[in-house]
Amino acid sequence: MGRLLGLELHNFKSYKGTVSIGFGDSNFTSIIGPNGSGKSNLMDAISFVLGVKSVHLRSHMLADLIYRGSLAGGETSAAESWLYDTPNHPSSAYVKAFYSATNNSDDYVELCRTITRAQDSSYKIDGKTVSYKKYSDFLESQNILIKARNFLVFQGDVEQVASQKPQELTTLLEHVSGSIQYKQEYDKLREELDKIRSATSELIQSRKRAHAGLKSFKEGIDRDEEYRKYLEERKETQQRLVVWQLFHLQAQKELMNKELEGSKAELRDIEARLSVDEGLLKKQQVSFAKAQSVISKQRIKLSAKVKSKESLDSSLLPIECSKESASKRIQTATSKIEALQKDVDRQESQLKQYTQQLEVVSKTKNSAQRDMEESAKNCGEYKLSEEDLKTYEDLRELYLSSGGSTLEDKLLLEKNDEQELMDEMELYTQKLNDSIVKVSEELGIEQMSLESDFDQLAKEVKENTAEVTGLIKKLKSLQSRAESNSSKEYEMNYKLKETLIKLDDMNATQRESTKERKLRENVSTLRRLFPGVRGLVHDLCQPKKDKYAVAISTVLGMNFDSVIVDNLSVAQQCVSFLKKQRSGVISFIPLDTISVSKISMISADADGCMLAIDAVDYEPELEKAFQYVCSDAIICDTLTIAKDLRWRQGVKSKIVTLEGAIVHKAGLMTGGTSKSSGNRWDKEEYQNLMSLKDTLLNEISELSSSARSDLERIRDLENKLSLKSAEKAELNTRFSHSQRLLKEKQVEIDYQKQLAEQEFKPQIEKLQNSIAQREQKIFELEAQKNKLQESIYADFTKRMGFTAAEYEAHSGEVIRKQSEDVRKLQMQMATIEKKLEFETERFRATQERQQKAQVDVEKAKIKLEALETSRNKIVKQISDEDAEIKEEEDRLEKAQLEVSKLSLGLNSLEENISEMTETLNICRSKHAGQSENLEKTLLEKISILKNCKMLDIDLPEGSSSLEAISLNRVDDEALQAADEVQIDFSGLSRKLRQDSGVEVEEEFKKNITDLDELLTVLQPNSKAAGRYEDAKIKYDQVYAETEKSKAVEKKVSEQFSAVRKVRKDAFDKAFDHISDTIEGVYRELTRDPHSTAALAGGNASLTLEDEDEPYLAGVRYHATPPTKRFKDMEYLSGGEKTIAALALLFAINSFQPSPFFILDEVDAALDVSNVERIATYIRRQARTDLQFIVISLINTMFEKSQSLVGVFRQQSQNTSKALTLNLENYAD
Repeated sequence: MGRLLGLELHNFKSYKGTVSIGFGDSNFTSIIGPNGSGKSNLMDAISFVLGVKSVHLRSHMLADLIYRGSLAGGETSAAESWLYDTPNHPSSAYVKAFYSATNNSDDYVELCRTITRAQDSSYKIDGKTVSYKKYSDFLESQNILIKARNFLVFQGDVEQVASQKPQELTTLLEHVSGSIQYKQEYDKLREELDKIRSATSELIQSRKRAHAGLKSFKEGIDRDEEYRKYLEERKETQQRLVVWQLFHLQAQKELMNKELEGSKAELRDIEARLSVDEGLLKKQQVSFAKAQSVISKQRIKLSAKVKSKESLDSSLLPIECSKESASKRIQTATSKIEALQKDVDRQESQLKQYTQQLEVVSKTKNSAQRDMEESAKNCGEYKLSEEDLKTYEDLRELYLSSGGSTLEDKLLLEKNDEQELMDEMELYTQKLNDSIVKVSEELGIEQMSLESDFDQLAKEVKENTAEVTGLIKKLKSLQSRAESNSSKEYEMNYKLKETLIKLDDMNATQRESTKERKLRENVSTLRRLFPGVRGLVHDLCQPKKDKYAVAISTVLGMNFDSVIVDNLSVAQQCVSFLKKQRSGVISFIPLDTISVSKISMISADADGCMLAIDAVDYEPELEKAFQYVCSDAIICDTLTIAKDLRWRQGVKSKIVTLEGAIVHKAGLMTGGTSKSSGNRWDKEEYQNLMSLKDTLLNEISELSSSARSDLERIRDLENKLSLKSAEKAELNTRFSHSQRLLKEKQVEIDYQKQLAEQEFKPQIEKLQNSIAQREQKIFELEAQKNKLQESIYADFTKRMGFTAAEYEAHSGEVIRKQSEDVRKLQMQMATIEKKLEFETERFRATQERQQKAQVDVEKAKIKLEALETSRNKIVKQISDEDAEIKEEEDRLEKAQLEVSKLSLGLNSLEENISEMTETLNICRSKHAGQSENLEKTLLEKISILKNCKMLDIDLPEGSSSLEAISLNRVDDEALQAADEVQIDFSGLSRKLRQDSGVEVEEEFKKNITDLDELLTVLQPNSKAAGRYEDAKIKYDQVYAETEKSKAVEKKVSEQFSAVRKVRKDAFDKAFDHISDTIEGVYRELTRDPHSTAALAGGNASLTLEDEDEPYLAGVRYHATPPTKRFKDMEYLSGGEKTIAALALLFAINSFQPSPFFILDEVDAALDVSNVERIATYIRRQARTDLQFIVISLINTMFEKSQSLVGVFRQQSQNTSKALTLNLENYAD
């Protein structure tokens, strides 16, 4: 394998002029340097000379890669710079790479790529210009793949590699494996194969259609004969159907005439009874109306009383609110008095304090004045005579000329500066004291007062908010309940309306008759009095299916209304009770005395029948009773099955059909019952509806009463809430104002404290330091002065007995200083007196406010007592109104009880009339239905005859002619003509005469339909023979084209398979190698350096989404760091992704390793331990056939390299430079 020996950069990016960089014999070279020095530009240079496109080199155009120089004034613009060729703006640039294919530094190839500002790019190999194709071919021959970029990793590419999608990873592996070169041919052959397959499929379908047409023409020749045979058979079947229909229509007509006469007589009887009951109803309605009028007046009177009470309740609300407001004012004023008392105590304490301060300062002032007088008396001891004074003056002149003047000036200057500093410090000290006093006394007191007011207001706001919240909750609860009640009332009214509609829609058979209602009431009474009574038979059982309803009611017969009891004793007690009450006759079935025989099952081959007891649902403990009432009765689906059971199979049980027809044990047979017999089971629905109606009426009445009460309470709550809301708004305003004042006061206190801490105290400390320095200088100057005076005034001092300094000090300076102290004490006394006066005035004002608050409390208590008196008076009036309302309600309840009694009688009479009216309507409907059915019979007959005439169906011989039947008219004349047509039924078989069931008609129609379908299928085709020959020729042509297309398809398929195999083999070879390698690489990169385990480290794997054609799907890369659970790549940390990406890149590079591998700051996201693992891995893998060049800023990485290339920025020349250092020459 080869290696990269070095580079030569000329005006490339940040490298001005020609810069040479050598990599030597090192297999692991690190490029280091500060940010912006040109390290990545060096990476771009290597990529550029190896043919990588400019888009990957952090530039949009090739011209951007040429050195631009500085941006100082006088330079040309970027748009015109290509016109000039100057050192700062060259017109071209190139990069040379010196590559040795044999690892021999003397045997190398010079690769060069040049660019100009005109966007031109040229390639050279050993100085000869070559095409890009030849240039890239040479690089690929050395396993340097430009498209796959298997020789370098750009900065930021590492995380992109780890985060790339499966399809992108597949593309990368295709470039690495070389299978990408077969992609174009693969896609072309696949598209061609799909087209050929589609064409072949269409030809095969055409061949199938041609073959089907050929077959159909052959079959058409054979249909003609079969068609004529079925046509004659259909005609005979239609004739038999017509005769059978007309025969049973004639029978129905005769039966309907008899039923019509019976219904006329029944109508006349019901109309007479209904007239009598309607007269009685009118009389009872008059009595009921009078009672209703009395109740209406009573309700009006009660309503007036209720309104009067509501008015009193409303007048009580303002009093309650005023009372509550007065109580709160008393509480607030009391709290205020307590707060004011605290202020009084605090201010009184302040007064005592200021008084004491005034006494202390006054005493200090008097003491200072006495000291000043005593000092004035002692001045006489330091007086000089004229001679001594002249001597002093001469010595002083000598002192001044000997340097004393300079010392005096300096000392005076320092003292003046010191005095100024002390005055300034005194000023700041005074400001500090004022600020502290203001915070602790004035602002502190005001803050405490505001906090007290704020706490009181907060308490009031909280209480008011709690009250408002409570009222709102109560109001919402009441409104919600009112809405719910309104909704419920609406729903119940709707249900009541539906119930009444259902009751009105029920016919007489569905409603419970008076006799049935009386029977049910008697049974209910018996069940209440005698525990052993179970109930009515039809209440204790239910048909399993609706179709058994008629049959079960027929089987039960007289036992349908019998009562089941536990034993004979209970039955006897019930009979005695009924006799005493004269409540009618009831049959009883005692469970202990009835005897039942074992029921034998019918034969297994009897389909369509079952035991009656098996068709009933009942409680298990009542099985004996239902075995008794059902006995061995059998239910059959049809009369035919019943006849078969009785006369063919010899079953001697009671047999009942679903229509109600009965075959008795003796062999007698009676006809079926009417369909309304099934409604005997529907009485429960009527009872449930009546019960539901009563329940709904009661609930509606209760909801209406509750709604009125809720409405009154809602009005009261709304009034209270309105008052509380207004009070809350006022309290919130006061609370906000107090909160704002408190915040402002706190801000002022904080400002004063901040001023004291951050301005006054630091300034005082600074001044103190300055004063200390001045005092030190003054001390030093005083010492020099005293030393000079002692040398000059020595004889004078010895003779006079005091020094010149003592003389000067007592000559007036002490007196002036004492006078100044007295003046300051007088000013301090004036200040304290002013403060004392202010505190005295404030103390007096606070006492006045306290007294005023006490007066307010007394006034509020008086008002509260007055409100309590008014409230008690109104409460007594409300109590009186409640008593009167109770009396009115009792009278109303008695009147309603009387009306209820009248209503019960009226309802009973109305119910009887309703039942009779319903029965009358049923009879009329029945009569009308019978007439209509008779007319329908004639219409059916004329319809059948018309159909015969239109379809040319012949009637049997001996029948009337159809000439009188009109095809266009259906009037009375046409009906009469149809009725007069006589049919000869002698040819109709006995079986068809007896069976009028729908099954027979269905069988006839089915036969005719089958024959019609056969005839439709067997339509004759006279041209079938001629078309058969044409179809044969077309089939032969399509067959030949299909075989030709199959051959072409086979050839293209073989070519496609060959290309697919080559492409898959190339891809699989690369994938298998990388998949086998990546596990070890990743484990080595993640292994703990201190671990000795063979399998230490993480796990990594590659998975194909499609193993058959992997290059069409994705490749999934999974990496699991040590001690971590498996998770997708996107959920790994940045460092874990980097390690995983590097493992993948190293594994890919190992498949067809490039001679060198360049990494640009791949360790940026890694910690020190991971960088050390990467560096150790690279150091281990670096060998003569694999060269690593790494750009890094982390010393853990470049410490393990064999050589260093240091890149630095030379600012004076505005260019990047590089130095190479071989670390192998130095010890570790």
